Amino acid sequence: MNITIRTRLLRNGNQAIYFDCEDSGRRWQERSGFYLIDGYDAKTKRLNRDAMDKAVDLRSRRILGLEAESPGDKSETTVKGAYFSEWLDGYLEEVRKNPMRNRGYYNNVRATANLVTAYLKKRRRPRMAMKSVNAGFIRGFLRFIKEDYRHHYHGDKPLSDSTIYAHQLRLSQILDHAVRDGVLRSNPLRSLHKRERLRKPSYDRDYLTREELERMGNAACGNDDVKRAYMFCCHSGLRFSDVKALCWKSLRFSKGGGERQTSGGRLQRPHQPHLRDLRHP
Repeated sequence: MNITIRTRLLRNGNQAIYFDCEDSGRRWQERSGFYLIDGYDAKTKRLNRDAMDKAVDLRSRRILGLEAESPGDKSETTVKGAYFSEWLDGYLEEVRKNPMRNRGYYNNVRATANLVTAYLKKRRRPRMAMKSVNAGFIRGFLRFIKEDYRHHYHGDKPLSDSTIYAHQLRLSQILDHAVRDGVLRSNPLRSLHKRERLRKPSYDRDYLTREELERMGNAACGNDDVKRAYMFCCHSGLRFSDVKALCWKSLRFSKGGGERQTSGGRLQRPHQPHLRDLRHP
Protein backbone atom coordinates (compact mmCIF):
# COMPACT_ATOMS: atom_id res chain seq x y z
CA MET A 1 0.00 0.00 0.00
CA ASN A 2 1.36 3.41 -1.02
CA ILE A 3 0.21 6.66 0.61
CA THR A 4 1.34 10.06 -0.70
CA ILE A 5 0.73 13.27 1.22
CA ARG A 6 -0.78 16.00 -0.94
CA THR A 7 -2.36 19.40 -0.36
CA ARG A 8 -5.43 21.07 -1.83
CA LEU A 9 -5.81 24.87 -2.00
CA LEU A 10 -8.98 26.14 -0.32
CA ARG A 11 -10.96 29.28 -1.08
CA ASN A 12 -9.76 31.03 2.09
CA GLY A 13 -6.11 30.56 1.07
CA ASN A 14 -5.40 27.70 3.45
CA GLN A 15 -4.38 24.24 2.24
CA ALA A 16 -6.00 20.95 3.23
CA ILE A 17 -3.65 18.02 3.72
CA TYR A 18 -4.99 14.74 2.33
CA PHE A 19 -3.73 11.25 1.53
CA ASP A 20 -3.53 9.88 -2.01
CA CYS A 21 -3.75 6.09 -1.47
CA GLU A 22 -2.98 3.27 -3.91
CA ASP A 23 -3.26 -0.47 -3.32
CA SER A 24 -3.40 -3.31 -5.87
CA GLY A 25 -4.10 -0.91 -8.74
CA ARG A 26 -6.95 0.92 -6.95
CA ARG A 27 -6.64 4.55 -5.93
CA TRP A 28 -8.65 6.65 -3.51
CA GLN A 29 -8.26 9.75 -1.36
CA GLU A 30 -8.67 10.22 2.39
CA ARG A 31 -8.76 13.34 4.53
CA SER A 32 -6.07 13.76 7.16
CA GLY A 33 -7.90 16.40 9.19
CA PHE A 34 -4.89 18.75 9.15
CA TYR A 35 -4.45 22.10 7.38
CA LEU A 36 -1.70 24.52 6.38
CA ILE A 37 -2.54 28.10 7.29
CA ASP A 38 -1.92 30.92 4.83
CA GLY A 39 0.83 33.17 6.17
CA TYR A 40 4.59 33.59 6.57
CA ASP A 41 5.11 34.79 10.14
CA ALA A 42 6.99 32.68 12.69
CA LYS A 43 3.85 31.45 14.52
CA THR A 44 2.15 30.37 11.27
CA LYS A 45 5.27 28.52 10.13
CA ARG A 46 5.44 26.68 13.47
CA LEU A 47 1.75 25.68 13.27
CA ASN A 48 2.15 24.47 9.68
CA ARG A 49 5.26 22.48 10.59
CA ASP A 50 3.38 20.80 13.47
CA ALA A 51 0.42 20.02 11.19
CA MET A 52 2.67 18.44 8.56
CA ASP A 53 4.52 16.41 11.22
CA LYS A 54 1.20 15.06 12.50
CA ALA A 55 0.11 14.21 8.95
CA VAL A 56 3.38 12.33 8.38
CA ASP A 57 2.86 10.41 11.65
CA LEU A 58 -0.72 9.57 10.67
CA ARG A 59 0.49 8.41 7.23
CA SER A 60 2.99 6.07 8.90
CA ARG A 61 0.27 4.65 11.12
CA ARG A 62 -2.00 4.04 8.14
CA ILE A 63 0.74 2.17 6.26
CA LEU A 64 1.40 -0.02 9.32
CA GLY A 65 -2.31 -0.69 9.75
CA LEU A 66 -2.63 1.27 13.01
CA GLU A 67 -5.79 3.30 13.39
CA ALA A 68 -5.30 6.82 14.70
CA GLU A 69 -7.80 9.48 15.65
CA SER A 70 -7.76 12.37 13.21
CA PRO A 71 -9.48 15.62 14.27
CA GLY A 72 -10.97 16.35 10.87
CA ASP A 73 -12.51 12.93 10.27
CA LYS A 74 -15.80 13.61 11.98
CA SER A 75 -18.96 11.86 10.91
CA GLU A 76 -22.51 12.83 11.70
CA THR A 77 -23.47 9.16 11.80
CA THR A 78 -21.46 8.21 14.92
CA VAL A 79 -21.56 9.18 18.58
CA LYS A 80 -18.91 7.01 20.26
CA GLY A 81 -15.20 6.35 19.70
CA ALA A 82 -15.35 2.56 19.57
CA TYR A 83 -13.49 0.43 17.07
CA PHE A 84 -15.68 -1.19 14.44
CA SER A 85 -13.96 -4.59 14.65
CA GLU A 86 -14.29 -4.74 18.45
CA TRP A 87 -17.96 -3.80 18.36
CA LEU A 88 -18.53 -6.37 15.60
CA ASP A 89 -16.95 -9.11 17.74
CA GLY A 90 -19.27 -8.19 20.60
CA TYR A 91 -22.29 -8.25 18.30
CA LEU A 92 -21.35 -11.71 17.01
CA GLU A 93 -21.08 -13.01 20.56
CA GLU A 94 -24.49 -11.52 21.35
CA VAL A 95 -26.01 -13.29 18.34
CA ARG A 96 -24.36 -16.57 19.32
CA LYS A 97 -25.81 -16.44 22.83
CA ASN A 98 -29.28 -15.34 21.71
CA PRO A 99 -31.64 -18.33 22.16
CA MET A 100 -33.99 -16.85 19.53
CA ARG A 101 -31.30 -17.18 16.84
CA ASN A 102 -30.36 -20.55 15.38
CA ARG A 103 -26.91 -21.67 14.34
CA GLY A 104 -27.58 -21.00 10.66
CA TYR A 105 -28.37 -17.34 11.31
CA TYR A 106 -25.19 -16.96 13.37
CA ASN A 107 -23.09 -18.54 10.61
CA ASN A 108 -24.57 -16.14 8.03
CA VAL A 109 -23.85 -13.09 10.17
CA ARG A 110 -20.34 -14.36 10.89
CA ALA A 111 -19.71 -14.79 7.14
CA THR A 112 -20.62 -11.13 6.55
CA ALA A 113 -18.47 -10.08 9.51
CA ASN A 114 -15.55 -12.04 8.06
CA LEU A 115 -15.91 -10.12 4.79
CA VAL A 116 -15.84 -6.83 6.70
CA THR A 117 -12.69 -7.98 8.49
CA ALA A 118 -11.10 -8.96 5.15
CA TYR A 119 -11.93 -5.54 3.72
CA LEU A 120 -10.46 -3.75 6.74
CA LYS A 121 -7.31 -5.86 6.40
CA LYS A 122 -7.03 -5.01 2.70
CA ARG A 123 -7.34 -1.32 3.51
CA ARG A 124 -4.70 -1.69 6.26
CA ARG A 125 -7.21 -0.45 8.82
CA PRO A 126 -7.97 -3.43 11.11
CA ARG A 127 -8.76 -1.08 14.02
CA MET A 128 -10.90 1.41 12.16
CA ALA A 129 -12.95 3.65 14.41
CA MET A 130 -16.74 3.59 14.31
CA LYS A 131 -16.70 7.22 13.23
CA SER A 132 -15.20 6.09 9.91
CA VAL A 133 -18.17 3.84 9.09
CA ASN A 134 -19.73 6.20 6.59
CA ALA A 135 -21.13 6.12 3.07
CA GLY A 136 -17.64 6.05 1.56
CA PHE A 137 -16.75 2.97 3.61
CA ILE A 138 -19.95 1.21 2.48
CA ARG A 139 -19.27 1.99 -1.19
CA GLY A 140 -15.77 0.60 -0.89
CA PHE A 141 -16.97 -2.55 0.88
CA LEU A 142 -19.64 -3.27 -1.75
CA ARG A 143 -17.08 -2.75 -4.51
CA PHE A 144 -14.68 -5.08 -2.67
CA ILE A 145 -17.08 -8.02 -2.37
CA LYS A 146 -18.31 -7.55 -5.93
CA GLU A 147 -15.01 -7.06 -7.77
CA ASP A 148 -12.05 -8.06 -5.58
CA TYR A 149 -12.99 -10.77 -3.10
CA ARG A 150 -12.45 -14.42 -4.02
CA HIS A 151 -13.73 -17.42 -2.08
CA HIS A 152 -10.61 -19.47 -1.35
CA TYR A 153 -12.57 -22.61 -0.44
CA HIS A 154 -14.26 -22.72 -3.85
CA GLY A 155 -11.35 -22.40 -6.24
CA ASP A 156 -10.86 -18.64 -5.82
CA LYS A 157 -14.18 -17.96 -7.51
CA PRO A 158 -16.01 -14.62 -7.11
CA LEU A 159 -19.16 -14.49 -5.02
CA SER A 160 -22.45 -15.00 -6.81
CA ASP A 161 -24.87 -12.10 -7.23
CA SER A 162 -27.35 -13.63 -4.78
CA THR A 163 -24.63 -14.11 -2.14
CA ILE A 164 -23.41 -10.53 -2.57
CA TYR A 165 -26.96 -9.23 -2.21
CA ALA A 166 -27.44 -11.34 0.95
CA HIS A 167 -24.26 -9.87 2.46
CA GLN A 168 -25.55 -6.36 1.72
CA LEU A 169 -28.80 -7.12 3.55
CA ARG A 170 -26.99 -8.57 6.55
CA LEU A 171 -24.58 -5.63 6.71
CA SER A 172 -27.57 -3.30 6.79
CA GLN A 173 -29.06 -5.34 9.66
CA ILE A 174 -25.74 -5.19 11.53
CA LEU A 175 -25.55 -1.41 11.13
CA ASP A 176 -29.19 -1.05 12.24
CA HIS A 177 -28.22 -2.89 15.42
CA ALA A 178 -25.29 -0.48 15.87
CA VAL A 179 -27.78 2.39 15.68
CA ARG A 180 -29.89 0.74 18.40
CA ASP A 181 -26.72 0.23 20.47
CA GLY A 182 -25.99 3.95 20.23
CA VAL A 183 -22.63 3.66 18.44
CA LEU A 184 -24.06 5.02 15.17
CA ARG A 185 -26.57 7.82 14.77
CA SER A 186 -27.80 6.47 11.44
CA ASN A 187 -27.19 3.60 9.05
CA PRO A 188 -24.91 4.93 6.27
CA LEU A 189 -25.97 2.13 3.91
CA ARG A 190 -29.49 3.54 3.84
CA SER A 191 -28.14 6.93 2.77
CA LEU A 192 -26.79 5.51 -0.50
CA HIS A 193 -28.72 6.19 -3.68
CA LYS A 194 -30.58 3.18 -5.00
CA ARG A 195 -28.20 3.11 -7.99
CA GLU A 196 -25.28 2.63 -5.58
CA ARG A 197 -26.89 -0.24 -3.70
CA LEU A 198 -26.79 -3.75 -5.10
CA ARG A 199 -30.02 -4.93 -6.70
CA LYS A 200 -31.70 -8.18 -5.88
CA PRO A 201 -30.88 -10.61 -8.71
CA SER A 202 -33.76 -12.12 -10.63
CA TYR A 203 -33.78 -15.70 -11.82
CA ASP A 204 -36.04 -17.88 -13.92
CA ARG A 205 -36.79 -20.82 -11.66
CA ASP A 206 -37.73 -24.29 -12.83
CA TYR A 207 -39.61 -26.48 -10.38
CA LEU A 208 -39.26 -30.21 -10.01
CA THR A 209 -42.16 -32.28 -11.26
CA ARG A 210 -43.69 -35.13 -9.26
CA GLU A 211 -42.08 -37.66 -11.61
CA GLU A 212 -38.65 -36.06 -11.04
CA LEU A 213 -39.15 -36.23 -7.30
CA GLU A 214 -40.03 -39.91 -7.52
CA ARG A 215 -36.91 -40.65 -9.56
CA MET A 216 -34.84 -38.70 -7.08
CA GLY A 217 -36.34 -40.67 -4.21
CA ASN A 218 -35.37 -43.95 -5.87
CA ALA A 219 -31.86 -42.83 -6.84
CA ALA A 220 -28.81 -43.84 -4.80
CA CYS A 221 -27.12 -41.18 -2.65
CA GLY A 222 -23.81 -41.19 -0.83
CA ASN A 223 -25.39 -39.66 2.28
CA ASP A 224 -28.84 -40.93 3.16
CA ASP A 225 -29.35 -38.30 5.87
CA VAL A 226 -28.87 -35.48 3.38
CA LYS A 227 -31.19 -37.20 0.92
CA ARG A 228 -33.95 -37.65 3.49
CA ALA A 229 -33.64 -34.03 4.62
CA TYR A 230 -33.84 -32.74 1.06
CA MET A 231 -36.79 -34.97 0.19
CA PHE A 232 -38.55 -33.78 3.34
CA CYS A 233 -38.04 -30.16 2.19
CA CYS A 234 -39.52 -30.99 -1.20
CA HIS A 235 -42.62 -32.72 0.18
CA SER A 236 -43.29 -30.38 3.11
CA GLY A 237 -42.43 -27.02 1.55
CA LEU A 238 -40.14 -26.10 4.46
CA ARG A 239 -36.79 -24.42 3.99
CA PHE A 240 -33.63 -26.38 4.71
CA SER A 241 -32.82 -24.09 7.66
CA ASP A 242 -36.25 -24.94 9.13
CA VAL A 243 -35.77 -28.66 8.61
CA LYS A 244 -32.28 -28.50 10.10
CA ALA A 245 -33.69 -27.05 13.32
CA LEU A 246 -36.82 -29.25 13.27
CA CYS A 247 -37.53 -31.90 15.93
CA TRP A 248 -40.27 -34.53 15.74
CA LYS A 249 -41.64 -33.36 19.08
CA SER A 250 -42.32 -29.98 17.46
CA LEU A 251 -44.71 -31.54 14.91
CA ARG A 252 -48.43 -32.09 15.42
CA PHE A 253 -50.11 -34.25 12.78
CA SER A 254 -53.79 -34.03 11.90
CA LYS A 255 -55.96 -35.06 9.00
CA GLY A 256 -55.58 -31.71 7.25
CA GLY A 257 -51.85 -31.35 7.68
CA GLY A 258 -49.05 -30.81 10.13
CA GLU A 259 -48.22 -27.93 12.44
CA ARG A 260 -44.73 -26.89 13.42
CA GLN A 261 -44.16 -24.94 16.62
CA THR A 262 -42.00 -21.88 15.81
CA SER A 263 -40.64 -18.99 17.83
CA GLY A 264 -43.30 -16.70 16.37
CA GLY A 265 -46.23 -19.10 16.64
CA ARG A 266 -47.35 -22.08 14.58
CA LEU A 267 -46.67 -22.82 10.94
CA GLN A 268 -49.17 -25.13 9.30
CA ARG A 269 -48.32 -27.14 6.19
CA PRO A 270 -50.31 -29.84 4.41
CA HIS A 271 -48.24 -33.01 4.67
CA GLN A 272 -47.89 -36.00 2.43
CA PRO A 273 -48.79 -39.41 3.89
CA HIS A 274 -45.29 -40.81 3.30
CA LEU A 275 -43.40 -38.10 5.24
CA ARG A 276 -43.14 -40.42 8.23
CA ASP A 277 -41.21 -42.85 6.02
CA LEU A 278 -38.40 -40.27 5.81
CA ARG A 279 -37.57 -40.67 9.49
CA HIS A 280 -34.22 -42.16 10.40
CA PRO A 281 -34.53 -45.96 10.52
